[in-house]
Amino acid sequence: MAGLPNSSNALQQWHHLFESQSGQRSPQAHQHLQQLLRLGLPTRKNENWKYTPLDALLNQTFVAAQPQALTAAQRDAQALTVEAWRLVFVDGQFSDSLSDDLARQRL
Repeated sequence: MAGLPNSSNALQQWHHLFESQSGQRSPQAHQHLQQLLRLGLPTRKNENWKYTPLDALLNQTFVAAQPQALTAAQRDAQALTVEAWRLVFVDGQFSDSLSDDLARQRL
């Protein structure tokens, strides 16, 4: 399957973002990135992607997410009101300081 010719810019951006965080990536993630770079993105000639336009996605500029600070007050305002252990993730990253200390809890 040949990749989209206009996808090289998006692929370069994805590759750059991936490499900037490569220490957090598994060997499988590296293998999948290499496969993506080798094959490229699907085109409309691929039957499974025939009616899935990728133009809007590929015309975007991709940048790494900037870490956001979250206070305990903001956490509490957004939390569910249920009796449960609290695990807090901010932008996909686990926040130990905002989560319940499970080591102190009786499990």
